[in-house]
Amino acid sequence: MFCQNPTFVQFKAVVDPSSPILTPDTELNKALAQVTLHPEEERKIDQLAQAIIPTSLTTIESLSDSLLGIVASYLPEKMCSLAHLIPRLQTSENYLCQASARPSELATKYIQKTASLKNDTLFLPDTLMKVKDEVYDLDCSNLHCTLEFIENLYLHFPHLKSLKLSHYTLDSSFFENLVRWKDLEDLSISHCTPQHDYTSLQPLSKLTHLKSLNLGYYKYLINLDFIQNLLKLENLNLDNAFKLDLSDIAHLATLPSLKTVSFAHCINIEDNWLQLLTASQTLESINFYHCSRITDAGVKNLLQLVTLLHLDLTGCNISDLGIKYLSRHAALQSLTISDCGNLTIESIKCLLCLETLHTLTIMDSAGISDVWLEEIARISSLKIINLEGSKGFSEEGIAFLRRALPHCRVTI
Repeated sequence: MFCQNPTFVQFKAVVDPSSPILTPDTELNKALAQVTLHPEEERKIDQLAQAIIPTSLTTIESLSDSLLGIVASYLPEKMCSLAHLIPRLQTSENYLCQASARPSELATKYIQKTASLKNDTLFLPDTLMKVKDEVYDLDCSNLHCTLEFIENLYLHFPHLKSLKLSHYTLDSSFFENLVRWKDLEDLSISHCTPQHDYTSLQPLSKLTHLKSLNLGYYKYLINLDFIQNLLKLENLNLDNAFKLDLSDIAHLATLPSLKTVSFAHCINIEDNWLQLLTASQTLESINFYHCSRITDAGVKNLLQLVTLLHLDLTGCNISDLGIKYLSRHAALQSLTISDCGNLTIESIKCLLCLETLHTLTIMDSAGISDVWLEEIARISSLKIINLEGSKGFSEEGIAFLRRALPHCRVTI
């Protein structure tokens, strides 16, 4: 079979007199030798290798997307010259025919194709070898490739500034290797699971250039001790980090560059925790999506956070009193109060005091009557209103709202 034959495959298929010859390519054959092929795929590759002229073009065209991507990546000029004969080579999937593609886009799409073949080793085609030092961001989310494959990426792309992973099982060696990317500014390991519950995130403290860190739904996130060294961190996602405690919140308040933090589904966060956040001098946006222990008292604590511009209180246990507190926060620009069942029209009346409010979101809420819309229409500063999933208003009420705020985008 093809994969058991160490002899290099000879690509000599002549498509027609005006088309180029697919000449032998050693690196391509090395790559293909690492691929586990289905019998039908082996047959197609063998046909191509044997230069069966009447079927050559058909064979190329019938290759799977993954194999076509590999062949195209090692013979880009030749395969791109066949694009007029093979429609699939003209699509966005076969990215190497796009001269304008950024190096990072080339790398990400090539990795996606290679990972789908379940290889541990990555062979870079000449096209990528020429620009590998210009690859600064990779998205390897949901590829289901091995951890060894991910760790080997450093050997090819040592200058990464952004790396996105999700749904991987990570061990200690992964974090030890991760810190080799010393220039990394954006890291996402959302929905990942440590191989052992004691696998430490402490090595992340060495990534001192990080500006964005996504730990959303990272299993066994039990503390943020490592975060104190991340002095350039601006954006932090801690969704579903329900094992954190007060000391972790205190760490966040000391970060000198932190602007955005998300606590969605952090069901352990309570009102007194918000008091600690007010020590921050830079925090502008907080997401408390379905943090059900936050009440009016917690919202009152946020009044001391003078830098706050954007706030999401979806599913929090707040009432009109909490909105009344917020109405004293003159700088607030966007507010989400979706699925807050205790609110009445009095809350909307309180929002009239917020002269800088440009975005209001009240999704998935019942009882949003036309009377509510009449009050919302009085908030002349609004540019965006999102009422998706909410019920109680009529088409006439929405029409009135749009007439009253002609420059506002209303979504229902």
